[in-house]
Amino acid sequence: IDEVRSASIARRRTLVYSRTPDRRQFFINGRVMDENRVDETVRLGDTEEWTIVNTDQQYHSFHIHQTAFLVTEINGVRPDENSLRDTFPVPPATDERPSVLKVVIPFTDPVIVGRFVYHCHAADHEDKGMMGVIEVVA
Repeated sequence: IDEVRSASIARRRTLVYSRTPDRRQFFINGRVMDENRVDETVRLGDTEEWTIVNTDQQYHSFHIHQTAFLVTEINGVRPDENSLRDTFPVPPATDERPSVLKVVIPFTDPVIVGRFVYHCHAADHEDKGMMGVIEVVA
């Protein structure tokens, strides 16, 4: 955890969670999952800060395969986190503003080179498109 906390941030990314009003499709950055598309490309050895913005007035979660992350902020508040996570809830948006989760992700373990996914961990949401493909390159 201390290594992740002290690592310099190589890149910052924003993922926006949304859905259609009828809840038939769920999106990340306005797109549904396409297994033939790479949504994010990351360099092995980098540590990145990702901001997950929930524009929906229901809970979602952020889950990433192959690596853990450190939660650094929930709606502007720094949590007292003493462990790395692979899944974390993203609170619902309010009438005034979206909800924001910030995480720091170390892409430093060589075994994660290749393609894998990140998604909302609610099965119904990921099945309706709220999933993306990441590729870690050496």
